[in-house]
Amino acid sequence: MPSEKHTLTVQLPPERARLIARSLEVGLAREAEAAHTLSPYWQHHKAEAGFSLVDAQRGIAQLRGESGFYFPGRSYSELDWLNMVDRLLWLSVQRPEPPWAGSDAARRALALSLPRLTLGGVRLGYPWFGRRLSYDYLRALHHLHSIAPFFSDDITCGRQRLVALEIGPGTGLLALALRQLIPNSTLILVDLPEILPFSTVLLSLTFPQARFLMLGENNARLVDVEGYDFICLTPAAANDLPSESIDLALNTDSMQEMEAETIRTYFGLLRRVLRPPRRFYSSNRIEKWIGGRATRLEDYPYGPRDRHRFSRINAFMQSRWVWRKIRYRIPYPRHEGRRAGERVIQQLTELAVETS
Repeated sequence: MPSEKHTLTVQLPPERARLIARSLEVGLAREAEAAHTLSPYWQHHKAEAGFSLVDAQRGIAQLRGESGFYFPGRSYSELDWLNMVDRLLWLSVQRPEPPWAGSDAARRALALSLPRLTLGGVRLGYPWFGRRLSYDYLRALHHLHSIAPFFSDDITCGRQRLVALEIGPGTGLLALALRQLIPNSTLILVDLPEILPFSTVLLSLTFPQARFLMLGENNARLVDVEGYDFICLTPAAANDLPSESIDLALNTDSMQEMEAETIRTYFGLLRRVLRPPRRFYSSNRIEKWIGGRATRLEDYPYGPRDRHRFSRINAFMQSRWVWRKIRYRIPYPRHEGRRAGERVIQQLTELAVETS
């Protein structure tokens, strides 16, 4: 699909806008010191993404990125609406595979709706019988539907605070849905410094009263993570998280584009910061070729003592409408199935602590 660069102008509380800009500066410096190796895929998106203050006094900022990739609720194309309807119909006729998939928490997850929010003059998603939905948001709801039955009653009822860590939140739609499902939660977002502002902006506008912790704050401390609603970190800063402080970790559609060494580093982090039963949810391709070599799910550093609570094809992702542009930029739709290597596997795994 051809890439198209877009900009989005938003207005935030002035202090929040300045803090995001400061956090970006600090994050860039920390990542430069860490000298992490990025795959060609993430080198490209790191170069394309951007956040800049247009008017610091009024809190006006501009986001820059590729079409559809980081702009929540905005279409890859007009076929986003067809994707949404196609997946809505699919969800409506599915029978839960295991008995627990029909839990109250899972049903609530599928009933969530995008906030009635305007970004850059564009409303998020499409109206659908009183709800606002988009294909990408439905995909996030399907992830929640899959893992919600494994939350304890204390967490789903709000008696116990959930602390979750998402690696690669991108637009922030999964974090948004998880926060809507479980308001009594702390969500820790870990992403590249250039990309982190996209989720931070969306969540700041959606939850203006939420307590955020960002890099560069004078009193920023990671000792008491439950004292915040959202904590926004770069990969280098995530190493400061306390041990056994996280209930759940998630990664969707981004480890498949990472270098093997980066994946191993993240697994080491998760084994340290997750507390028993150390649950990690992943939804990634079986195989994806990046820069002349493949990242394969079978090479992820799962150990013999790790326990998969489920591991199955993510049926939500198995077919989609795609957009092809030909001469004179005339679009036409085509229904495309996944090749074997492109199949997406969703797994919920209880990670064991490695012993030397």
